[in-house]
Amino acid sequence: MSRSTHGANPVIIKTRLFGELDLQEEEVVDIPGGLLGFEGSTRFLIMDDEGIAPFRWLQSVDTPELAFAAINPLLFRHDYRIPVTRELLSLIGHEPEHDVLILAIAVLSRDPRHITANLAGPIVVNAQTMTGAQAILDTRRFDTRAPVYDDLMAAAKSEAPAARPKDVLLVPA
Repeated sequence: MSRSTHGANPVIIKTRLFGELDLQEEEVVDIPGGLLGFEGSTRFLIMDDEGIAPFRWLQSVDTPELAFAAINPLLFRHDYRIPVTRELLSLIGHEPEHDVLILAIAVLSRDPRHITANLAGPIVVNAQTMTGAQAILDTRRFDTRAPVYDDLMAAAKSEAPAARPKDVLLVPA
């Protein structure tokens, strides 16, 4: 997989999975606090890869050997709601008119029935500011290893429309 962009201020990183990537600073998502356990990596690139769709890659710019598979939980859990704090919304610069992207870090497997996603630690990204934060949720209510396959297959067969990103955030903590 190769990714190249042209323009002013390119950032070039050499990754373990994707080789050399040439990207623009405005493509980079800034996660000021990093991710739990990876606090030193605060800048990420969200990459599509047809080979793992509907999953995406969350590639660290700061630590090029670090990449996570991730999925929008609304693709397989239409009722997924994140109780967010004012602090999180402030951190990402959220305004009601801004779109947000929600990603759950996933563990892929050769057997799709064993793929899981961490619904207790979603990453919330303001699509306008490209600023994100990881929400740390109550593991009694949200699974850290939620099975994905059966719900994803059921959602694909369902005629119910997928929830929009704006539907996710507006749940008070």
